[in-house]
Formats: sequence, structure tokens, C-alpha cells
Amino acid sequence: KEATKARLDKIEKRAKEQADKYQAVQDDIKKILDKDIETNYILTAYRLDKSKTTPNFFDSDTLKKDIDKLKNISSM
Repeated sequence: KEATKARLDKIEKRAKEQADKYQAVQDDIKKILDKDIETNYILTAYRLDKSKTTPNFFDSDTLKKDIDKLKNISSM
């Protein structure tokens, strides 16, 4: 009975370690995607701003809100 409990504890511990590793990888992927979205958005905003097609497009509050919106979409 003790041996079985020890085995179960060991399996449980390994399962938790694997889950933690998986979550860490997921978090890293999300950080990378968020950074990509932000970078692409800023580059697009910069290009549009340079061509003067949309005045005040590079307003930081608007930019921040839009980036947050895109991040929310990407995390669905």
C-alpha cells in the first residue's frame, strides 16, 4: 500500500512538472505573439503617419488601446 502511494505521488509530481513546463512555453509563445502584434502595428502606424494619410494616427493613447484590442483578439 505504501509503495503504491509513493508511486502515485511520484506520478503526480511529474505530471505537475510537465504541466508547469507546458504553461511556461505557452506564456513564452503569447509574449512573442504580443510583441509581434505590437511591432507590426507600430510599423504600420509609422508608415501611415509618414504618408500623412491619417492625421494623428500615431496618438499614443489610441495606439495603446488598439494594441490591447489586437492582443485580446490574438489570445482568443
